Amino acid sequence: MVSLKKLIPILTVTPLMATLAFTGVLAIYNADKTVDELSRSWMKESVMQIKSQVHLNLRQPEIIYKLSLNRYQSNPSIWKNTQNLTINFYNKIRFFPSVSNIYFGSPNQEFIGVKLNENGQFTQSYSGENTDYQHITSILDRNGQRGQVLSKDSVFNPTTRPWYQAAQKTNNLVWSPVYPHFTTRQLGITAAQAVRDRQGNLVGVLGIDYFLNSLNQFLRDLPISKAAKVLIIQQDGQLIASSDPDPLTLFDPESETHLMITQSPDPMVQKIGEILIAKFSDFSLISEPQSLIFYHNGQKQLVWVEPIENHWNLHWVVVVALSESNVFHPAKKRTIYIFMILAATVGSALAVWNMHQLVVSPLLRLNTTAKQLKNRRFKPEKIADLVKRNDEIGQFSRVFEEMALLIQEQQSNLEKRIEQLSTYKTKASSSEDTENSPELNSSYWDYLKQKSQKIRRKTPLEKHD
Repeated sequence: MVSLKKLIPILTVTPLMATLAFTGVLAIYNADKTVDELSRSWMKESVMQIKSQVHLNLRQPEIIYKLSLNRYQSNPSIWKNTQNLTINFYNKIRFFPSVSNIYFGSPNQEFIGVKLNENGQFTQSYSGENTDYQHITSILDRNGQRGQVLSKDSVFNPTTRPWYQAAQKTNNLVWSPVYPHFTTRQLGITAAQAVRDRQGNLVGVLGIDYFLNSLNQFLRDLPISKAAKVLIIQQDGQLIASSDPDPLTLFDPESETHLMITQSPDPMVQKIGEILIAKFSDFSLISEPQSLIFYHNGQKQLVWVEPIENHWNLHWVVVVALSESNVFHPAKKRTIYIFMILAATVGSALAVWNMHQLVVSPLLRLNTTAKQLKNRRFKPEKIADLVKRNDEIGQFSRVFEEMALLIQEQQSNLEKRIEQLSTYKTKASSSEDTENSPELNSSYWDYLKQKSQKIRRKTPLEKHD
């Protein structure tokens, strides 16, 4: 048989450890699940902010067009007044910092534009009948007035430009594909819309060049960008904006190449591009939010992909890739695991010690007391504290004490009887010297008979069938 000293701790610790192990596994699973849910919630919230900012930025050309159209309807001759158009465009660029260039081309090949250059200088470009349609660029002062001529280029015909031809076919705002600017190496996009009179005749086309660098800065300023890669891509896979400072174009002396997502210098971004291509094959097929999981360098990556719905027919997609280690670092996981193991060990030790104090130790004391009782060395005061307990151990101790006292009493009575019988035996032996005296022998046996009857009356025996 196994000793209680070993059995009770085993029976106590085993379920406790099993429960702690199960609880630990469940806690780890729930922690991972919670991290995933929090990460997705964080990414979805960030995507909503990005979509709102994109809509806000892309509405700027619409606002500029509506302001210009209202001005034209109140004064149709404005489109023929070069100086008024120059000041009007100059003020709008100053008010909308992401707009770099506003220009207007007419069917009679007149062209007027105002541009904010990379060095912060404003210039005016003009061509028309007065210049023999030669493209002339001049500096603008702080009041929008034309100053020094910077260059005179060859004949320029705005009606042959893609933005003009696309806009004159519709009454809606049209957008060009995203393109890299050759001198600034910034990505930009052009919005153009036809200007018509009340009869629907084409007066000209208003074009607006919009730089996307403000989107890059917005993505970098997002709180999630400190832990994730945030991208905006076109349906063809070209990068539009990124939270990383890496350039989105490849510079070449003869041309500027717009980077695809798989051409990014960041291996992580390249991996995201490969995963998306393998999943969708064509980014234009992304019509609803998608959640993906992949591993990069042994780290779990959570990806949220969502298209930007808009009425401009721009097929842009937001991609947010969040590394789980940036949300819940593995070192923190290891710390929690170690803490759980230590807590389980300490808890088990305390449980065993408490069980030993409450159950095992009293039982061992009662076992020792039973041995003392066998050796006739029982002392009730040795278990006095156990007798005072109100639990099962106390009840057992009180019963044990009563049994021990009863046994002691019976042992004492038995010893006395044995002593009496021994005395009687001694007296019987001494009577052998008086064999020749029948009277003495008869008297002695009468004496023994009387004593026997007295003893029987004191301890009557029950008859058994």
